[in-house]
Amino acid sequence: MKQRCSICLSEENHTISVTENMFGLPGQFIYCECLSCGHVWLTNPPSNLGEYYPKDYYSFNKPSALKSFLIRKRSAHTFGRRNQIGKWIEKLIGPDPVFEWFRIANVGKNDRIIDVGCGSGVLIRDLQETGYTSIQGLDPYIAEDQSYGSIRIRKMSVFDLDEKFDFMGIPGFKWVDDLGASPQTPGI
Repeated sequence: MKQRCSICLSEENHTISVTENMFGLPGQFIYCECLSCGHVWLTNPPSNLGEYYPKDYYSFNKPSALKSFLIRKRSAHTFGRRNQIGKWIEKLIGPDPVFEWFRIANVGKNDRIIDVGCGSGVLIRDLQETGYTSIQGLDPYIAEDQSYGSIRIRKMSVFDLDEKFDFMGIPGFKWVDDLGASPQTPGI
């Protein structure tokens, strides 16, 4: 199945068909990967995404205090706030990939950042602890809006944003069926 990539417009891609294995829901999902730029998209998004995000979905839950502490120490170490616990964890499981991506993308500490599909906001709270100052999250499947100090997490869709951001993290882009329209959406 050849489809045009909404990022680079190439028609050179390949597909893979997978099943949902986390909740045992029926159906096949067909993903395309652009062979030119590496963009991956879901060709047949389900009509009711809510089925895939039940109330006990893993990213809606806050990790234990110990796990949060260890994650923060590794993240801080990866991003330059060296500490022995972070060094040990980094040696065991490697550096925090998110902070590596931020370093590569040259995201500044004062840049306006939004994490789309952030669940309970573990990542954005870690970012704040390592010195990022203007962070927000949104997730259409959380129960209600949440706040953690200056961090806001809103229950809303990315397409309802009316603000501008310097950097947008969107791990859930696989669910968007027309990414070509996304950059023209207000606030993006």
